[in-house]
Amino acid sequence: MPPRSSMLRCSFALLITLLVVAGCGAPPRSGPPPPQPVITGRAHFFGDQLEVVAELGPFRLVDALPPQRLGGAPVVIDEPALTDRRPRAYAGPGARRGGGAPPRQSLTITLRNTSDEALRLRVAEVRSVLGNFVPVPEIFTLEPGQLQALEPMRASYPAAIDELEVVIRLRTATDSEVQTLKLEL
Repeated sequence: MPPRSSMLRCSFALLITLLVVAGCGAPPRSGPPPPQPVITGRAHFFGDQLEVVAELGPFRLVDALPPQRLGGAPVVIDEPALTDRRPRAYAGPGARRGGGAPPRQSLTITLRNTSDEALRLRVAEVRSVLGNFVPVPEIFTLEPGQLQALEPMRASYPAAIDELEVVIRLRTATDSEVQTLKLEL
């Protein structure tokens, strides 16, 4: 039988070899985090008069902006939020946390008038875990079939997001409606 010290050396060497082979001794991965995948959600407001599409994608320095900014006097909202539930985001199991700067996201909201009449709208609220955004433009008129894209809202969340809830509140001269859009892959 080999001496005890020889067996301990062999056991120690075997343990070190197993740790290196298993990757425990490997340095942490570095490099840029994966980009934000594009996730989309849509809803219809005011009895199908208006279609709203929300899209979260990777941050871009140059985003397509609306061809013209339409504005108006601010409208005071004196009503409380219709939901106390906070919007949520889900970073899936493949999302990488750590190892460099977090991915940056860009949230884009597009509104399309699907009715036969012009709609004067106020985007009263755009809220998610990424932030409570100030919509630009806030007040505008959409002719039948016309599209209006809000300026992209940029954020930096600690991981790429696979699902996101965005609360959108819209007002007309006579009506107010709030919906939670669920953006998914």
